[in-house]
Amino acid sequence: MKNSKKAKKIARKAQWTYFSTCTCSLTQIKPFQEAFDKIDDDVLKAAIGLEGGMFQKGSTCGVVFSGALTLAMLMDSEISKWKAEDEIKLHGLIKDYSTWFNEKYGSTLCRERNGMNLWKLRGVLGCFLPHLIYKGLSHSGGASKYLYSIKDLEPEIDLNHDSDFPNRFHCAKQVLEKIRNETWVGNSTVERISLALDGGVGLQGGACGAMAGAVMAISLHLGKNFRKSGTLSNWKDFLQSPKKLSKQKSFDDFFSVGGKLMDSFLELTPSFECKEICNTTFNSWKEFQQFGTSDSSKVCHELIDFAANKAIELINKKDE
Repeated sequence: MKNSKKAKKIARKAQWTYFSTCTCSLTQIKPFQEAFDKIDDDVLKAAIGLEGGMFQKGSTCGVVFSGALTLAMLMDSEISKWKAEDEIKLHGLIKDYSTWFNEKYGSTLCRERNGMNLWKLRGVLGCFLPHLIYKGLSHSGGASKYLYSIKDLEPEIDLNHDSDFPNRFHCAKQVLEKIRNETWVGNSTVERISLALDGGVGLQGGACGAMAGAVMAISLHLGKNFRKSGTLSNWKDFLQSPKKLSKQKSFDDFFSVGGKLMDSFLELTPSFECKEICNTTFNSWKEFQQFGTSDSSKVCHELIDFAANKAIELINKKDE
């Protein structure tokens, strides 16, 4: 794979982002925003809670999340309205990226890649071990180079006309839209690029799109501005995160509210992954759309409503 100087520069920035923020879900979005002059602090903020497999729960790796959203972000700036063929192309690129990541690094799931429970201080401290720091830096940089190499590809797609599905099904987007309509929290760009999270991130059966949508809304509500925060402050927040995720004492604290949200999902399902929740996998965009409008998707629609309503509830609550 031939990498340009720009790709290598992005990769170095991805590695620095990983090291300085302790937030894997920013490793691709942040440097690609800066490299292509697409600065959007809301998009950056929305991705924060996806780190560590959604508030450190070990589902889809934050680097995979970040790469998928980056591909959507780069496409979004080039088109005026997302058509069916655009969505199909995006999912094709994400499938390529996810397949490469899985083959290169062994898994796209955080818990399988690092073996750490990041809700425990011991697990967070483990991330500072030299071999795991090297692993995170290597994977962040490698992912950036690969993303750069495929971002302009035109994957072969089986086109489906818009009229086949006049009301397209998008799990994360529907959650984000409902939250924006009922609170002040929302961003139209975040909603559009959340198409990347359909069917467990690009139809790959990973982290549930509805859950990820709610996580992004909480991140928009309480996430910090990583463009202005310092490395030591970021490390301190990461080290304190297990206690806050578990104790959940505040409605004004990012990790406390994130912990409440993730625990609430377990009221409906024991899994955070789409393929286990839906008990199926999706081989195409059309198959996903057919599923979304069928009786088989009842559990998804229940989860979409639950995720949106729980996020709205948490956003509206304040400490006394």
